Amino acid sequence: MAQIRYSQQNAKLNIAEKLILDSIEASKLTTDWVILHGVTISHPLKKRDEEIDFIVLIPNQGIVIIEAKGAVEFTFDSQGVELKGTPDPHKNPFDQARTGEHNLRHELEQIELPHKKIPLARLVWLPRVAQNVEELANNRPGRGFMNYEIAFQSALDNPFQTIENALIESSKEYQKKKTHKDEKLDPSLLGKEEIKAIVQHLIPEFRVSEKVEAKQKERARELKKASDKQDFLLEMIRDNSVVYFSGAAGSGKSMILTKLALYSRSQGHKVLVTCHNIMMSSWLSDKLGHPENLRVLAFDDLLLEIAGLKSHKTTNVDTWYNKTLPEAALEKLKADNTIDKYSALIVDEFQDIAINPVKLEVLSLLRGKQKGLASRVYIAGDDDQQIMNGTNPVDSVDVARKTFGSLTHIQLKTNIRQTPELSAAVYKLLGKKSPFDAHYINEGLTDELEVIHVTPENQVKRLAAVLERLEKDYPQRDIRVLHFKNENAVLTKVFNNQGNLTSAAERKLVQICKHETNPTGEIRWRSIRKFKGLDQDAIVITDISKESAAWVEKELKRTLEDALYVGLTRARFKIVLLVQDELFAPTHNADGTTYKRQNESDF
Repeated sequence: MAQIRYSQQNAKLNIAEKLILDSIEASKLTTDWVILHGVTISHPLKKRDEEIDFIVLIPNQGIVIIEAKGAVEFTFDSQGVELKGTPDPHKNPFDQARTGEHNLRHELEQIELPHKKIPLARLVWLPRVAQNVEELANNRPGRGFMNYEIAFQSALDNPFQTIENALIESSKEYQKKKTHKDEKLDPSLLGKEEIKAIVQHLIPEFRVSEKVEAKQKERARELKKASDKQDFLLEMIRDNSVVYFSGAAGSGKSMILTKLALYSRSQGHKVLVTCHNIMMSSWLSDKLGHPENLRVLAFDDLLLEIAGLKSHKTTNVDTWYNKTLPEAALEKLKADNTIDKYSALIVDEFQDIAINPVKLEVLSLLRGKQKGLASRVYIAGDDDQQIMNGTNPVDSVDVARKTFGSLTHIQLKTNIRQTPELSAAVYKLLGKKSPFDAHYINEGLTDELEVIHVTPENQVKRLAAVLERLEKDYPQRDIRVLHFKNENAVLTKVFNNQGNLTSAAERKLVQICKHETNPTGEIRWRSIRKFKGLDQDAIVITDISKESAAWVEKELKRTLEDALYVGLTRARFKIVLLVQDELFAPTHNADGTTYKRQNESDF
């Protein structure tokens, strides 16, 4: 999809602009166009009509200026133009487009671009008028405009072709004119760097608040916008009885489930939201609050409650969670008809429950009915994140069918978590093909994926340097440190040695990282497994080594890359990997500079 940028002064869309933008967003024929909306020229060459509705920048092709009008009827005769349904029906849109062209050429001249050689076309678009361009051309008086300079409702079916055609035909007409025959247009003069310069000139980015805080707000706005774009999907499927959402990490599965939970409750359902991960259930609870008839509970805690037990066992943990507890809950559920049932079951991270038949039976028995309402089951999962299932991964969609019957399976292939470049870097590092067809996060917010070589001796020093550097762009609470095994993690060792800290780096980490001995620390750290399903703006993964790879293979029955996939896809904007044993090629030094070999004691 084309990248769309909005002028801060003109964020509001009129109906014509909305129709055009919706048609562009619905089409995915191109990825490198840049479309500027609502651009106000601060110092126009011509004072009137200085705002330009759309400026379309097409690399190595040219520029198209679009004047959008929401008229319901268009007349062009000897008396002039009439656009019924607009605030000023006799205002000539072709004159407005020509004025926009003059003003834009003037701005291109200010940044020293060869505007006379860059192809530039005008287009008046009336997306509410169902009219035939050829028929209009045969009946219009004089030569007020060319066929390719006007578009109607039917052009919404193929917006890119409409825009591109205006540019192609305009360029042909330009070269036909005697005065221009010796002035050859050169589309190559509008490359990506020139487009970037135009965007920065016309829609400059500036901040008046403190840098880190401003960046945080910008990222939050972008994430919300990406989430809001999913709402169209809810309209299509929320009344299906069983829906399974599958998709790679970052495709917005959990966000969709929270929206469906609130919608189901609003319709009168008694709602249960559950998942395997305790931290994930805590996030879901914070997101949903505690409204009446909506419960959020980690699945093992739900089993504990159903079984009528007070606490989990701390010995023989695997047997307790995978056999003893689920069997006790199932027995109680079958014997006691008073246990709550739910007319809307919402299950996140389903792949972690799908491996256990007893847990699945408990889930199916919790499905109940509400008077006048058909029951609903909404499930989300990603089989690539089955690091809890050892050597026995399952097809969780197939398991859901066997558990709940016929279902609607929706594959989510749009990334709403990571910036495009960061996502591409993740899959390149892992040697995987990207599962995404599109990205909703603005690529302008992209930060880098850094691979930094460390040793057991200097990892503390380099971790402290990395975190200190990240604090310049991210609030501490938006930075998360992940590792593989708590006992071996670098931060575990630092906090276990608090009484004997000898370096400034160790003292820095103890000061800024959260721990039971330092509850005011804002940088949290967790194992990758515990943080599965969640996300954070900046992720640092420590202790990437042959030792960790061996532990993952022995304890999780998975590869290092499987575990890293889960960790890397937690990040929204920034990733830093601290790698030992040269498992991955370095890209950066701990101070953020591009990698170059240096003394291992340095950073």
